[in-house]
Amino acid sequence: MTYNETEMFTHNTRVIHKAIARLHVHPATELYSELFGIGSEAYINYLRHFEDPLETEVQIERFNRIAGSIIYRVLLRTLQRTQRNQAKFNNTNLEDLVYNGHEPARTDDYSLLGFNVDTFYGALRPLDLKILYLHATGKSNKEIAPVMQLSEATISRRIRRMRNQLVTMINGGDMNGE
Repeated sequence: MTYNETEMFTHNTRVIHKAIARLHVHPATELYSELFGIGSEAYINYLRHFEDPLETEVQIERFNRIAGSIIYRVLLRTLQRTQRNQAKFNNTNLEDLVYNGHEPARTDDYSLLGFNVDTFYGALRPLDLKILYLHATGKSNKEIAPVMQLSEATISRRIRRMRNQLVTMINGGDMNGE
């Protein structure tokens, strides 16, 4: 039983679905559709370059196992590349974003709590603001300490103090603990 390219793809789309399932992507998402398109292209490209005959079910099954592995790797690399690019975009400075016309939306979600973030930022020392910025970018205390020329213990104490001040302000208190 020989299949042409279209029949082979149509009868074996489960290979692509299984590769996407291994990535734990939910079928009802837009990402799933995008990955299915990329996986379909990879399957068809591999089918076109495959030189052995695909006449028996055993040969087709062997082809699908290899194709599934290749598709999984292609999709995994695609997801990882996308995540790296998003991380690069999210770690850019606000000035660069504004300059390129990608300024983030400015909404004050804390207005419902009667809390103003600018008041919190204004009450912090410049050193604390730098530590807060580095901490918000995902750096650990161990990574922040050499940059700020402080000990890890000092960094953790300052972060803990800032958290306590933030909780106090959100609960309606003053930054000075009054």
